[in-house]
Amino acid sequence: MGQYSSQGQDQDLHTQSQYSGYAGSQQSYEYQQYEQQSYSQQQEFSSAGFERSSFDRQQQEVQVAPPLDYASFAAILCYALCWFTGLFFLIFEQRNRYVRFHALQSLIFFGGINMLDIALLSVVRHHVPLLSAFAILFFLFVNFFAFVCWIIAMIHASRGTYFRLPFVGWFVARCINRGVALK
Repeated sequence: MGQYSSQGQDQDLHTQSQYSGYAGSQQSYEYQQYEQQSYSQQQEFSSAGFERSSFDRQQQEVQVAPPLDYASFAAILCYALCWFTGLFFLIFEQRNRYVRFHALQSLIFFGGINMLDIALLSVVRHHVPLLSAFAILFFLFVNFFAFVCWIIAMIHASRGTYFRLPFVGWFVARCINRGVALK
């Protein structure tokens, strides 16, 4: 539900490989080398005649993640300093649709959270007893929610998925899919 269809991802990978190998042949070549190295290490261990312990079997079941490509790393950085890095990547990244999606989402989501925080703190400054208490509790809830969304967004960005954050994800997806100029 929080991702585009696979057709959109295939189209994005085609678009990325078109622009000097963002996630194109170079990344797949590196991943193939990584797989071959892992396989050869497993063969050396088994051919040496060592008996595998239960710990070794458990370690073998857990696979190490492949190295990050430029697009995933840039998408993670879009969330690093909330809306500021989102704005930075939105301005300076012109070609990669995946990075621009995460940059725009970071800018709108965390910019909105920041504006809501300013509004709630201005309510607290006016010292209205019941309203100030409500504003403080809502401020804490909103910032906890933003923190959880921040962690989830960075995890999905590192995995290479188009994860839509609540309240703004659908809008960002429509802007990116329509090819709206985001300058």
